[in-house]
Amino acid sequence: MKKLLLCLICLCANLQAQEVSIDSNYVNTINSQTLQLRQQGKYTEAIKLNDNLLSSFKGDTSSYYFAKTLHARSRVEIDLGTYDAAITSAKRSKVIYDRLNLKSEVAAMENIIGVGFYFKSQLDSTLYYYNRSYDLKKQFEKDTIQLAISIFNIGIVHENLGKYDKAIKTYHEAESLLNSTTEKAVFMSDLYVALSNLYRKRNNLYKARSYAQLALKESVEKYGEDILGDDALFLIGTIYEDRLNEKEKAKEVYRNFLIQYPGSNKAAEARKRFRTLRGDFL
Repeated sequence: MKKLLLCLICLCANLQAQEVSIDSNYVNTINSQTLQLRQQGKYTEAIKLNDNLLSSFKGDTSSYYFAKTLHARSRVEIDLGTYDAAITSAKRSKVIYDRLNLKSEVAAMENIIGVGFYFKSQLDSTLYYYNRSYDLKKQFEKDTIQLAISIFNIGIVHENLGKYDKAIKTYHEAESLLNSTTEKAVFMSDLYVALSNLYRKRNNLYKARSYAQLALKESVEKYGEDILGDDALFLIGTIYEDRLNEKEKAKEVYRNFLIQYPGSNKAAEARKRFRTLRGDFL
């Protein structure tokens, strides 16, 4: 009898272990499906799927898998534009990750909270959470490009706040990180354009032009005709025209722009500037 009872206990334990395994696999599958729907732009469907999954946890609202489900939800809520909800979901997830000492996940939540505040135009709060996320990432993150993305985003906030010197310094930190690795970052052109714009605002025209040319070179080398190629070339033209008063060089840049990027949203402005410099409207 005792032997039979022991066997039954072991059987129950095995069944419970299998049930936990099945549950975790189910949660992972549904969260993956949620994020796939998000990538497809099906945000409402993604939230409904997430709602159903959250309801299945019942009283178990402190587990890693519950935090992971809230994590996925916060990303969809950002895309839906429900920023308060996204911040709430991310904070709830972060509490659990903190308790489990999962630094990578905590850093991700700090970043999502920052993104939520960014879209709410609460830039001081954005900066606070971006910095917390970046400081945490520096403790464990081995991917240099991921670190560069974090510091680049901090630079964007400094620029939005009108703190141009801080933004320039921060962008250069990102540049140094990217130059320290052989792996190419897709946002290198964005970084160069940002630096060019800031140096132009600071009236450092030599650096403004240099970084615009770097942005253009990076775009052409990596993508042929990257979407930022037109931004960089147009920027070079405006520097020659508005700041350096080198009208002939500006005219040549605008001519090349219209040949290379006839479908750009800046084409109409480039055509107008080219014709004005050519004397059509005089």
